[in-house]
Amino acid sequence: DEKNLQFLKECLESIKNQTFSDFEIILINDASPVENKKIEDLFWFICKQMKDIKGSYSSNEQNLGIGETRKKITELAKGEWICFLSHDDLYEPGFLEIMVKKTKENPGCILYSNYINISGNGQPISQYKANEYRFKEDFIIALWKVAEKNDTFLNFNTLMIPLKAFVNAPMNTLKFGEDLLWYLQAARFYNFVYVDAYLVKYRRHDGMETVRQLANIPENNRKIIELAKKGYK
Repeated sequence: DEKNLQFLKECLESIKNQTFSDFEIILINDASPVENKKIEDLFWFICKQMKDIKGSYSSNEQNLGIGETRKKITELAKGEWICFLSHDDLYEPGFLEIMVKKTKENPGCILYSNYINISGNGQPISQYKANEYRFKEDFIIALWKVAEKNDTFLNFNTLMIPLKAFVNAPMNTLKFGEDLLWYLQAARFYNFVYVDAYLVKYRRHDGMETVRQLANIPENNRKIIELAKKGYK
């Protein structure tokens, strides 16, 4: 699918254009219908343009889903902090620089920011300003209330997470809804800190998993909430 390859190219270029340059980049191809060689060649082509950046590429033999694939990335990562970016989404150039600065002010916390919704061809649609909570208890209450309405005020692509957070809150292996379950579990152990900046472009298009799963979200979220509640007992 040439469209997805173009999305990936734009995604990788947004990483290449970061104003902060001390990071590693890990790409796992989750059995994409795009020819693996095309993806790997594109990855290394852009990686070579980033001086002193360590790259790692691998491919799943079969589609494992986003949860299992993210779990593999947490096991491969070597740094102190980790971020995730879907192949069709983009970072603003200052994403890493701003977030890394905020980690120094909020050690051990999970950071999240605002984001911009864009169309399939990259045009801005709207801005999403995330909620801010001064107290952990307020954050948890709001997170659960919004989850029960089949929504969330977080976007996984905007997060900067201490790698050690996956010890207490391991990445689950769900194929859909993995982000909501992880939020609910991680909030037991970690403070989520809001960064008031628009740092990610979130692409909305017909091929995205959320669109394909719209009809299943209420029932899927009900199961996730029940599963998460077990950890709070």
